[in-house]
Formats: sequence, structure tokens, C-alpha cells
Amino acid sequence: MDQKFLAAICSQSMGLMGQFGAQNLGNLAWAVAKLLIEDAPLMMAISNMAREKMQSCGHQEIGNIAWAFTTLAIRDLPLLDAVAAEATQRMSHFNVQGMANTAWALAKVSYPNMPFFHCVAANALATMSSWDPQAIANLSWANATIVFLHEPLMAAISERAVCVISEFTTQNLSNTIWAYATL
Repeated sequence: MDQKFLAAICSQSMGLMGQFGAQNLGNLAWAVAKLLIEDAPLMMAISNMAREKMQSCGHQEIGNIAWAFTTLAIRDLPLLDAVAAEATQRMSHFNVQGMANTAWALAKVSYPNMPFFHCVAANALATMSSWDPQAIANLSWANATIVFLHEPLMAAISERAVCVISEFTTQNLSNTIWAYATL
């Protein structure tokens, strides 16, 4: 990747940060992390703007922002607080992937926000029949990582996993069984 191009994109993004809408901000955060761009001032600006615009973010943007900071190993507590609070308030609007990925992201940076994880558990129980192997593995892993044992959820995950076990990848299998062994 052309470093001059990436530097120009980052610089221009900084200059226009106040104009980014929620979707563009989520996409920017995701792309910066996907490309493993280490630009602390840009990530700080994204964090500040994301906290300011968190209420206008949908589940995709919230998940992308959380994933981006986690991927870049940035444990930004004010941002994590905002992500957890907003996600908790709007969890019923999250899709399966959004719930699982946001839980994974918070667990990956050791952020055990229990109101958030209880909310995920309640919503996951209500939607478990539509959970796929990746979501099952991510949520199981997240719960084990933060040591969140929610027995009704684990029972529902087990039941759902049996139904879709033929679709599990080796990583899905190993992450899920690791979670059960850990808890």
C-alpha cells in the first residue's frame, strides 16, 4: 500500500473529522484498522467524534468502531463506556453479528461491562434460533474471556450449536469448546 496515499487520506480525514456522519466514521475506523494504520492522532479524533455522534450510530457503526479500536489494541475507556452504554440501550435493534462482534470487541480489550453483557445475554436468548457458528463462537469466547457465566445463555448456545454443528469451522469449534472449558 502506498504510504504517501495513506498519509494523505489520514491527514484529510483529520481536517474533515467534524463533517463525518456516523456511517462514514464507522467505515473510516474499520478501514484504518483493517489496514493496520497506526495513527494515534487520527484514532483519538475518531474516538472523540464517535463519542459525540454515538447516539446517531447504528449497530453496524458501533460494531465497526469497537472492532477497529480492538484490532489496533487501543483500550480507550471513554469510547468503550460510550459503546457499551449505547449498545445496551439499543441492543434490541442489533442483529446477531452486531451483538456477537461487539461482545467480542469489548472482551478482547478486557472491558467486562456487566450491564452490557447481561443485555447481550437477554437479547441472544430471544434470537438464538438465528445464530450462526461464527456468532456462537464469538459470543462464547467473549463470555469466557471476561468470565461471564450465564447458564441459561450457555444452555441455549449449546442447543443451537448442535443444530448447526456441521457448519462450524475448526476455529469455531476450538473457540467454542475453549469457552466451555474455561467457564
